[in-house]
Amino acid sequence: MNPRTVRDFEYAGETKPTVDAWAGENGFRLVEDSGAKRVFQKGHGFWTAPVRVEIEQQGPKVHVETFVHVYFLARLSSLFMHPKTTEERR
Repeated sequence: MNPRTVRDFEYAGETKPTVDAWAGENGFRLVEDSGAKRVFQKGHGFWTAPVRVEIEQQGPKVHVETFVHVYFLARLSSLFMHPKTTEERR
């Protein structure tokens, strides 16, 4: 199972204005801009697993990936969070 959703498509034009408008309307902020590849993130903080969207355009070809970015320490600490079993509730 791939933990990322990936879409590839062609778009005749520049995606930047459309993506910037969408990101602003939906609470995403730009966290990385390396020319053709841009990364947006929604959510921040230690206990929050932020959603990230990577968009890369090379000519008419557009590559989009979205995923939940979970930090190692948050993932590690969640191992010790479990609901009480029936025996522990008594």
